[in-house]
Amino acid sequence: LTPQPSPLTPHPSPRAPSPRPEHGWCLRVRSQSMLDDGWAYFASAMAAFAGVRWLARRASRGTAGGNPRGMSTHESAVEQLMRWPKQPLRTNVEIDAVSRQRRRVFGSLLPGAVAASSATYRPLIVHVAGTKGKGSVVELLRQSLLQGDGAPPCVGTFTSPHIDNIEERILVDGVAISSEDLVRLAPQALGCFDAVDWAVPFDKLLALALLYFAEQQPKVILLEVGIGGLHDSTNFVERPDAAVVTRIGLDHTALLGDTLGEIAAQKGGILKADSPAITLAAQEPEVLTVLRRQAQDVGSKPLKEVPGLPASLSAVQAAKVLAMAHADPGDGAAVAEHRRAHWAAAARAATDPRCWAHPENVLLAATVMDELDFPFRARFPDHLQPLPCRFETVDEEPELEVIVDGAHNTVSCRSLRDRVEDCFPLPGTPRTLFFGCSKDKDAEAMLAALLRPMDGGEPFFDGIVLAHSPHVRASFSAAELQELLPASVRAQIASGAVKLLPGDEDCVGYNQVEEELARLYEMAAGWAPDVKEETIAQEVVAATGTATVAAQVAPAVEASGGSTAPAVMVICGSFYLASSLRRHILRQKRVIA
Repeated sequence: LTPQPSPLTPHPSPRAPSPRPEHGWCLRVRSQSMLDDGWAYFASAMAAFAGVRWLARRASRGTAGGNPRGMSTHESAVEQLMRWPKQPLRTNVEIDAVSRQRRRVFGSLLPGAVAASSATYRPLIVHVAGTKGKGSVVELLRQSLLQGDGAPPCVGTFTSPHIDNIEERILVDGVAISSEDLVRLAPQALGCFDAVDWAVPFDKLLALALLYFAEQQPKVILLEVGIGGLHDSTNFVERPDAAVVTRIGLDHTALLGDTLGEIAAQKGGILKADSPAITLAAQEPEVLTVLRRQAQDVGSKPLKEVPGLPASLSAVQAAKVLAMAHADPGDGAAVAEHRRAHWAAAARAATDPRCWAHPENVLLAATVMDELDFPFRARFPDHLQPLPCRFETVDEEPELEVIVDGAHNTVSCRSLRDRVEDCFPLPGTPRTLFFGCSKDKDAEAMLAALLRPMDGGEPFFDGIVLAHSPHVRASFSAAELQELLPASVRAQIASGAVKLLPGDEDCVGYNQVEEELARLYEMAAGWAPDVKEETIAQEVVAATGTATVAAQVAPAVEASGGSTAPAVMVICGSFYLASSLRRHILRQKRVIA
């Protein structure tokens, strides 16, 4: 057997001389004596078999038909888009160099985002960074913009992470990019990074989104930052029509810094010259100091700091306060009425404790709309559509209400804990926490925020489920999370005041973890009637001063009917955990296939 080109080498050009131009490889037998050699037969057969298999793979993947990357199927396209590079960035010099390369790559895909460009397609661009609330603000803006009278396509959105499939990250007018368009554009998106070795899935999906937006040409593009801001892939936009910084807290400290000031400097990297800059007045003082300085240094418009609303205000009172705060004496009657209706709708959402969007994010989004002068005569919607895994009630039965939330850092867990208490204030409401998170999170601080006791020292959650999170990165095990529980909670578990259900330590594979999560959920959901009965029993004991017997508890349970609040289960800690259990619950209810 003479050495021949590998089956992995490309086809030779049809014009080039080749003994087997149709194959690009050949098998040559030197002498008849070799045919008598069994090993030669074996080697020949194996080589031929390998070549046939290679050609079959090429045909099945579509390479022979002109797709240079072999992505004729959705599965293969997604696999290549979601593949991580072998060599991560390590030094500041590397990060700075890659940031410059990213700006060139993505700026070439959407020239209208570059200040000096003469591109004819120049959409409005809103760039959103922050630790908590980025996705919510983008969704609130999307729903608001679609209330207007603009001809489609109006709004393109790029967000992360996805809940069920990667198409969800790229929307035009609320409709995800089709699988066919994803497969069609994926080779071009991947081709943007042929000369580099740093492209992570976020880079490739952003390239795909920009190629799709260039085709669809939505009038507004909403870009959600991935991590940080200064070095983020989305930070190729040179002059956004609004740069928004949501609540900032400690998260991704290994990448962004150990202090709020350092993290704020990274997040504030999206502020640009002559562009509106908007953030929350209630940010930590250290954060506001950094953002104000950055706005001044880059020459953005004066930083607009959005105030919150007093918790005691009703929707009507809040609407009056907001309308007065944002009234413009130069408005004509029609514009003034439009602005009043806009802020009245925002006030209703901001004062509704069951609204999936946090009040501060509602006010941020409403302020952006006002700052943009209400494109397409759009305004804040009267009724918000739900957003998956954002304080979402996925199951509501007489005995149990299940809330799924993607809270995955300390600041979002603290906010979630407060909202649960606001929405379920009745004493004796049984609550269960279902928690899991990845190892790059401060799980100890997250658990401390969620498990903060009641004012009287009583446990806020009666039951706790700890589990692996189905994440591409390593997640904490149940045993590791148990060690991170506050000492007071561990004591309550030991005394029996709080139930603990730990997950299986041996579950490591993705499918195993998902099956284990489903099993744990079914067990924890079974607690609801028992915990509710125990709670009522304790109330009977307190009222009568005598030991409760079954004869006393049963009538109390029956008599409570709808007057006693159902048990509540809160699932959080990771978007991947939340989305996995959300799918399980909705499949059980036959809401999704």
